Amino acid sequence: MSWKSQSWETSVRSALLSAAATTTLLSLSACGSSADETTAKFDPIEATIESTSTEESIALSQAPIDLDAALGRLPIEIIETAPCPFLSDETALSGVTTKFDFTRRKVANSECVWNYNIGFEINVRITPVEDATPRADRVYNLENPPVLVAQTGPGNDATVFTDPTWDAESPRPYAFGFTQNNQDIMISTVGVRTTPEQLHSVAVEIAERLPTAPQIEPQIRQAAEIYDPCEIWTTAEVATLFGIAQTDPGQSSPFGQTACTFGFYPSNGSPLKVRAGIFECNDDHLDVRQGHDFELFSDLDAPAVKSVSKKDWGTDFYIEAKAPEFCVAVSSTENRDPIPDALEPGLNQLTNNLLARVVAE
Repeated sequence: MSWKSQSWETSVRSALLSAAATTTLLSLSACGSSADETTAKFDPIEATIESTSTEESIALSQAPIDLDAALGRLPIEIIETAPCPFLSDETALSGVTTKFDFTRRKVANSECVWNYNIGFEINVRITPVEDATPRADRVYNLENPPVLVAQTGPGNDATVFTDPTWDAESPRPYAFGFTQNNQDIMISTVGVRTTPEQLHSVAVEIAERLPTAPQIEPQIRQAAEIYDPCEIWTTAEVATLFGIAQTDPGQSSPFGQTACTFGFYPSNGSPLKVRAGIFECNDDHLDVRQGHDFELFSDLDAPAVKSVSKKDWGTDFYIEAKAPEFCVAVSSTENRDPIPDALEPGLNQLTNNLLARVVAE
């Protein structure tokens, strides 16, 4: 597998399947780790080089990086939402018949959602009457308008929405709508069975609780962020390192779960894209890499290999370094001639900086 054609995230999956998987640069396709329980030991480095544009020393962050967090080994913590302000979980789930376990995913004063996934769901949306979608347009299947069945309540204009697609003689109920206090309340289901009676019970509780519902901040159930690979450096640090004017702020974006791409597109200069991250690797990783157009490289604080690949659209630089319990990969791709003098020293410094900061416990 080649990082040039596959994402790090895909490669990580391969690594879990085969501890002997061959890796390529920045692939994170790694390999069963030979890590022991000791801390990786490196002498602190002076994270400075001379900028080609400012002649000032460039300091990079020295904040420690937890290896287990960087490699996604820590347990995932889920941040739950507060209760829906106008409908209980029990009543919401009583509105559908399904074999799946539904979870409260999203809450706000205008919307609450419970589902197994987006294909199996019950949700409630509250909209000012003047902004509400016409009822005839609230379809379940796009090719068929709903069959509307008037109800006696709650609120005004109470209606069960049914879908005639599969049975025109006995359309399938999928939603319940009513208005109250100039608000349009829509209870919708997806991929589950329900009845007018079930939906009516949900509507009754909403009608009772909505007038006194507390105001809350919108919330989404999500995993807590343990490690953000784009926080290893700021774009300003990387820009300064490579002599890019601060008027070109650049941007950073995650690449898979354990790497980050820093991109710079100056108005009067060549674009620069730098990618860096940490991955698991076997003891023989560097030996394997030498069989794939990499050569040994002795300018770093750990054993390393590098590759310089010239293509029609630019020159790619790849560096991989091996610490006792992990590997570091740093690259810069599609560099246009002339290559900035600060490029290779800058990549070396970024690599050494990561090697010095990772803490394995």
